Amino acid sequence: MLAVSEKHLSNLLLSLDHSKCQRLLKHLLNALGTFSAQQQHNAKTEGVPKTIHQPARTSIVSEKWGSTTLFMPVSDDQSSGFKVVTVPRPTNAATPNTGNKSDSAVTAIRGVINILSPDGGLEGILSAAEITAFRTALATMIPFTRCPWIPKKRIVIFGSGKQAEWHARLALLTVPDPREIEEITFINRSHRRLDSTIISILFPDLRQRYPHLVLDAYSREQEEAKADGENAYKARLRADLALSDAIFCCTPSTTPLFTYDDLIPPTLISTSQPSSLKERFISLIGSYKPHMQEIDLKTLLSGPHGAIYVDSIEACMEEAGELIMAQVDASHLTELGELVLSDDDEAALPNGSGNVIFKCVGMGIMDLAIGRSLLYMAREQGYGTVLDGF
Repeated sequence: MLAVSEKHLSNLLLSLDHSKCQRLLKHLLNALGTFSAQQQHNAKTEGVPKTIHQPARTSIVSEKWGSTTLFMPVSDDQSSGFKVVTVPRPTNAATPNTGNKSDSAVTAIRGVINILSPDGGLEGILSAAEITAFRTALATMIPFTRCPWIPKKRIVIFGSGKQAEWHARLALLTVPDPREIEEITFINRSHRRLDSTIISILFPDLRQRYPHLVLDAYSREQEEAKADGENAYKARLRADLALSDAIFCCTPSTTPLFTYDDLIPPTLISTSQPSSLKERFISLIGSYKPHMQEIDLKTLLSGPHGAIYVDSIEACMEEAGELIMAQVDASHLTELGELVLSDDDEAALPNGSGNVIFKCVGMGIMDLAIGRSLLYMAREQGYGTVLDGF
């Protein structure tokens, strides 16, 4: 049995290059394809054995700590997995920060993923926080890299955690040429978290790897402290969004991070017609409960004929606050796995008029597929600790 700590897993992921990312991307898409094919087949034929078993996740909420512990079992025809993670109390409801270094641990997701062989043997244990962020960002890259008509020059990322970090890293690793991406801007509610993670740790590494890249970051808290207050934040936000080509939303927000009008340059608000507006890629992965939403209704439905790409139709209809509040019909949703079911599984997305919208709430099969692949890679490259007797 191989135990891969968060540190070893982080080192492994940071060593990935374009070709290895493409291989992992293929593994994830194949798993999603099997899932979607099974969903479609089961809808037409009853009594057919399933390849993927993915019971609904269960949760326990701690009244004392305000945290939520999630339990997610899953299996396919190669192995079984069981992820347990604890999501801390939202920062806006947390107890006051004490200034201790340990405070950062309070705001981070923690847990493990167990990978078992078909006969029940424990093959490995991996730290779940890094994998959860990585596999979600990797899922986002599937539609992101399949809309070549949308430029990739300017990216705006909402959030300051691992999800935000891996969306930036994987965008640069999965595009054919990282020089396509010229500028990445991070926006967060709290400045302290932004400074301690993105500015202090991520920026120096990205600048070393990609000298051409322009990086910027600011917080709503910081901007609203200026003389113009809220107007200063809104003006800067609108300016950045109007120029953006892609927007990655990675926060558990309960109110929209921006409005549809924020995407329109101020000089064009009164004259622009929907058909003439700039097309963007917009992903939503931070909201995972019915009361959460990262964008408004008009932005959500700004894809061609209101089309939205999702990881799972069933899961998103039950958990995605944006879809629930908008009462989106399932007929408007397309699963990523359906891309594999086409004749050309590497083909670009249909080029319609409008934004490309992707919503992801996460599934156990994503953890199993990527966790298993990373476990094999860790074993090959000498990461982790071998424990006998399991």
